[in-house]
Amino acid sequence: MNQGVEILLARMDSNPEEFVRDVYGNSKWQWVIEGIGARIAGKDKAALAYLKTEEAQALFDKLQELRRDGFTKQVMA
Repeated sequence: MNQGVEILLARMDSNPEEFVRDVYGNSKWQWVIEGIGARIAGKDKAALAYLKTEEAQALFDKLQELRRDGFTKQVMA
């Protein structure tokens, strides 16, 4: 697996707030979030084309996990 992907996956565990949009709709890793979303949705097959399909899917799955956790926190609040 690409070392950058491994770093981002670990970063999602240690600093998940960096991957959540702020009140302005931005996040530190916006370019990754948008690129992965476009690629997985099939809207832009060239987005982050240098990543293998498995790597892009791993990032997408982890982002979805963060979103699910955020949803639960909002419901509980």
